[in-house]
Amino acid sequence: MRCNGVNDCPAEGDDSDETHCDNVHDPPESYNKDRPPLTNTPLVISVKMVRVHEVSVEEGLVQIWLRTITKWQDSRLKFTHLSDIARDNIIRNPDRIWLPKYSLPNALFKDDENYRNNLNLRSTVFIHRLGSGEFDIHNGYEVYEYNGGKDVELEKDDDFLVSYLCDFELDYFPFDCHVCYIEIVIVNHGSFTSHFDMAVSFLLLKKVILTSD
Repeated sequence: MRCNGVNDCPAEGDDSDETHCDNVHDPPESYNKDRPPLTNTPLVISVKMVRVHEVSVEEGLVQIWLRTITKWQDSRLKFTHLSDIARDNIIRNPDRIWLPKYSLPNALFKDDENYRNNLNLRSTVFIHRLGSGEFDIHNGYEVYEYNGGKDVELEKDDDFLVSYLCDFELDYFPFDCHVCYIEIVIVNHGSFTSHFDMAVSFLLLKKVILTSD
């Protein structure tokens, strides 16, 4: 079997069955990775607070591990060699395709800057195979080719540590309840934009403000 991560041709003394296995075709020359696929591209986002890392009542500061999971489609792209398990379909060089970008405007300034610059951030991009694809010949091999607009869904997972200022009112301690607001904003440029599809987005936080500019 080709492109399954296992050398199935040991008798030939090579790993020819594991060559030309990139799961993303080279984007066409017209592809602009700085522009979303559509004039108003819908994004499905899930936000999860993994854990509270530190709380400082004196400084009014809470530091948490957050995970954002974003899904979208890009009809400009073609894919091959896809497993039905998304975690096996990691894109090794995602910088050559369009990826959604966010800012964290009410986080501490240094944390928002780090996040925008991909510092202290673990990010992975996967491919979910949705359709059966179409038979094709690619690099001289028989493959199934998948259309990025109907056969697959892209997923970007970000894990990062971020700090927020919170007003802690302790008058009713130990029966007090504190609400800290987390704001996530899509970074859009030009006439092609993206937006959160709130009908299917999922939040695992007490309260999250999602907006786009």
